[in-house]
Amino acid sequence: MPRNCQESSGSNFMTLLNFLADPTVVIDKEGFFLAVNYAVENLTGLSKKALLGKKYSEMNFLTPEIKARLAENLRKRMQGMHIEPYEISLTDKDGQTRYFELKAKRIDYFGQEANVVILRDITRRKENLRRLKEYAEKMEELVNEKVKQIHESEEKYHELINKMNDTVWVISLDGKFIDVNDAAVKTLGYSREELLRMEPADIDGSLTREQIRNLIKNMPADRIQVFETTHITKDGKEIPVEISSSLMTYQGKQAILNIARDITERKKAEAKLLASEREYRRLYEELKKTEDALKRERDTLEAVTENVGAGLGIISRDYRILWVNRYLRQCNPGCEGKICYSTFNHLTHVCPDCGVRKIFEEGVSLDRHEYAFTGIDGRPMWVELIATPIKDAEGNIIAALELSVDITEKKLLQNKLKEYSEKLEQLVEERTWQLRQAQAKLVKAERLAAIGELAAIIGHDLRNPLTGIMGATYYLKTKFTPKLGAKGKEMLETIEKAISYSNKIINDLLEYSQDLKLEYTGVNPKALLQKALSTIEVPKKIRVVDATDSLLKFKADEEKMREAFTRIIQNAIDAMPKGGTLKVTSRKVRGKIEIAFRDTGTGMSKETLSKIKGGTPLFTTKAKGMGFGLPVCRRIVEAHGGKIHVKSTVRRGTIVTVTIPAKPKQKDEGQANDFLTDTRHCQ
Repeated sequence: MPRNCQESSGSNFMTLLNFLADPTVVIDKEGFFLAVNYAVENLTGLSKKALLGKKYSEMNFLTPEIKARLAENLRKRMQGMHIEPYEISLTDKDGQTRYFELKAKRIDYFGQEANVVILRDITRRKENLRRLKEYAEKMEELVNEKVKQIHESEEKYHELINKMNDTVWVISLDGKFIDVNDAAVKTLGYSREELLRMEPADIDGSLTREQIRNLIKNMPADRIQVFETTHITKDGKEIPVEISSSLMTYQGKQAILNIARDITERKKAEAKLLASEREYRRLYEELKKTEDALKRERDTLEAVTENVGAGLGIISRDYRILWVNRYLRQCNPGCEGKICYSTFNHLTHVCPDCGVRKIFEEGVSLDRHEYAFTGIDGRPMWVELIATPIKDAEGNIIAALELSVDITEKKLLQNKLKEYSEKLEQLVEERTWQLRQAQAKLVKAERLAAIGELAAIIGHDLRNPLTGIMGATYYLKTKFTPKLGAKGKEMLETIEKAISYSNKIINDLLEYSQDLKLEYTGVNPKALLQKALSTIEVPKKIRVVDATDSLLKFKADEEKMREAFTRIIQNAIDAMPKGGTLKVTSRKVRGKIEIAFRDTGTGMSKETLSKIKGGTPLFTTKAKGMGFGLPVCRRIVEAHGGKIHVKSTVRRGTIVTVTIPAKPKQKDEGQANDFLTDTRHCQ
């Protein structure tokens, strides 16, 4: 039920209950108090908090007999039987016994079968009737006694009536006053003589002369006749009286003795009682109309709440489920009246982050949070719980309204969206990285292209002076060797070595700057390794282990691949200055040929390896050289559509793995793959 409608209905209902002067309660079919008005608190001395949620059978102000009678009638009413109003008694907060007329009606209390019980206080009426009966009995006894005494002695009778506070007179059978007492004179304001000249009709404001004659005529001989009328005093004041009349013998004649008691106070009390009863009936009718209006309003609200696609429930302060809509009843049949946390979530304690608890204990006006749990089918589910307080007319929180909305689909979509977002973010990062790598390649390619052009120019320009120096060295060596001595010869050898080394650098530069043109032939790793070793002077302290497969065939440019093998082997030898082992293996993996060169040399640090993997151009750790070895190898291998992978550990050695397709697809040099970026295939 929406919060404003629920609060309005509950507030209006409690306002009506509190407006009733009579104690009124609402109890469920088990006898639990659901609502009480202020009159009940004033009667019992117990607060609403002490009464609500308790059974009337637990109350000490009711006797066991009354409790049994209440239980029996409650059972009959819940079975649809009509129970007439009946009287009960209870003990009030002062310990006094009070009498009440109990009227009850079966109602629908916010979707729950209940009884509204109204207690009309009849203690004073009971007491008045008891006293009246007692007085009437005493009066009858007294009158009989007095009549008897009068019969015995009229003088004593006359003396007696004059001492009475009530108005007493004697009339003849023809309707004339023949005697009055002092109280009659005093009350009516006439003198005795005036009254004795009058008849009852002269002082009666209610009965006509004809009615009075009929009363005299029909006066019973064996009992006292009691009736009410109004006396009018000499000054016009009306006094309501109750008259007791009986036949008697007065001065030897039959007459009628009348004793009139002033019942002004009783009439006022009865008038108030009648007004109270009328007011009660009026309020009852208004309550019935309000109840009908509330029922119509409730039916409208139920039509809304029963068809809304979310759960609605009203929870009491003791976490008991007072009402739920159709959505929750279908999910949890028979949940009303049970504890919410054990019914909905199968817990033995209040749920974590419970919004209803926050409303009752912290006084929050609204709590909204999500709750995750596992459904009966084992799948995760989520609900959004929104709790708001329900207050009475005084603003006291008496219950909480909780709305539960299934957001499982929303959560799953959010999770999917998050997953897609993360994947998209990862894809963007990968594409960004690839773009950066491509950009770096482009910059590097442009830089290396410039280096290649510069190398060609430098190589050409350095060839001429080197040729002149080489010729001059040869002339000196042939013509003046005997005259140079040992030192001179050593210097000429140094010059020749420097010329040879310079020529090698120029050749590397020219080879690096020239386009590669591959001539594919059938080759195998063992033959390539042997040809490469034949061009290298391997130190005696280094052992080369050839573990290649002579039956493994593939297509490649034999001369270019031999040169790549030569440079890789030379680097391995240079990395083992104190000796070691170089093992070369080969295998075919998923249509590709892998040739691994494993040395036991000094290895490379992470920093050095990262620069090699990063493709830093012309990088070298040797004292001599310009770092053309691996770049040239890379150009050759990548021209074959392959890759070079490097894995190295300091003081343990390095593994260089060349991977090329068994059946190559020729491509331009500009399509070469990245160099030394992965070590997963290293042997």
